[in-house]
Amino acid sequence: MSIGLKLLSSLAVAAMMATGAYAADLDVPDTPQPMLPSAPNITPFITISIGPGIDTVAPFAAGVITVGVNAPVSDPVILGGEAQLGVDFSTGGVYGIDALLLGRLGAKVSDQVSIFGKAGVGFFDFTGGGGGHAEYAFGGELDVAVTDNMSVTGEVLALGPFGAAPNAVRGQVGLMFHM
Repeated sequence: MSIGLKLLSSLAVAAMMATGAYAADLDVPDTPQPMLPSAPNITPFITISIGPGIDTVAPFAAGVITVGVNAPVSDPVILGGEAQLGVDFSTGGVYGIDALLLGRLGAKVSDQVSIFGKAGVGFFDFTGGGGGHAEYAFGGELDVAVTDNMSVTGEVLALGPFGAAPNAVRGQVGLMFHM
């Protein structure tokens, strides 16, 4: 055998032995590992609620649909956001429609109870011909879990046009469905 053939066969044997060594060092975990271990547990929700309100013109009733998300930041702090679409009713029918985007900062008080402060901006449109305006909102919310996927929620928001004091307060009670 020539020296070149001996060298080539020695390299082939060494390559086959090295491959076995790599396979022996392969560490496969027994339990699945999360791909993003620091990702928050984001929980989407939808809320359907009704309630009374009062503004500078008259008392009213409101029906509100809310979609949003909650994400625990650290125990017990919860951070989230939501979008609300509300229809306000007076004795004469539909009084106005508002759309709000709100940030949520809350705390888990117990396994069943969470409280939130919320604030944001939106738009209110008078359906009676009074026109519309940009508005702000701030307030609070209390959520009480009924089941793993459903909570009873209560909310109070102060609403007002930009550049002026709040001119309406709306309270509502509803059901929150967690996805």
